[in-house]
Amino acid sequence: MPINWPNKYSKTTNRHNEWAALKKKHAIAIKASKVDFDAGLGGAVDKFENMIKKVAAAGYGATATNADLEKVTQAGLSAAKVARDYKSKAAALKDPAKKELTAFLAEIEADAKLWDEATLALPTKSIKLDTKWSSVAAFAGHLTTIVQRGAAAQKFLDADPGIGTSQDLIGLKTRLKELLAAAAAAETAARHLEGLVSNANTNPAYLKLLKADTAKALAGPFNLFHQKYQALETYRKGNWVADTHLKNDANEGGKTITNTLIFAMTDLAAIIAAERSLVVV
Repeated sequence: MPINWPNKYSKTTNRHNEWAALKKKHAIAIKASKVDFDAGLGGAVDKFENMIKKVAAAGYGATATNADLEKVTQAGLSAAKVARDYKSKAAALKDPAKKELTAFLAEIEADAKLWDEATLALPTKSIKLDTKWSSVAAFAGHLTTIVQRGAAAQKFLDADPGIGTSQDLIGLKTRLKELLAAAAAAETAARHLEGLVSNANTNPAYLKLLKADTAKALAGPFNLFHQKYQALETYRKGNWVADTHLKNDANEGGKTITNTLIFAMTDLAAIIAAERSLVVV
């Protein structure tokens, strides 16, 4: 299938020549700043440009492959990283050099983003993910419920006459607050993964991103949520006042989140298994 130029990317763009012209134009300002702009930027830009030319020479579909485009993308991401590093160095320059070099660096980042998105958007054969990945959507939904109903549980707790003096309820309030904050962060991560799962089902280019971002979520927000869940459960099981409070028939929010947490933990275990079983080559 033909590979198209990334949307908004100009075939006539030559970042190598643009960079050379900028260095020549602002040579005095660059020298005065004592910043070595050739330490990595020039080489990264050239590698990016050369990979683009290679794929262009292959006819963008006549003989070029998805693997070729992936190489362009990786070179672009490397160039973008260097560009970001040099943004702070550009601050040492005086205008107009500072303004023009900063704009150029931003364009390198934009180019890399365009090629990255083009790689992910390549139409390829669909795949069938392990059914355990469906737990991501379920997990996101349960987290939404926990966050929403948790607000009602907090309100019920604040209205308790003993909240100002009972150390049992004060301790419960602290743990509940921490749990809901962690649930909100985990919900954001879960919604992001939900989209990646959907994309990966129709485009294998997303598998690597799905694997990487799931690992990050498991090590970060999902792990924190699990820790706060355990803290609340341990406190509730060892404190009958807190346990009774959450199970109170009038505390609809408390009862809902305690039940939903059980489902969420089942989903989280499935996500862990799905991430471990996903092999990206």
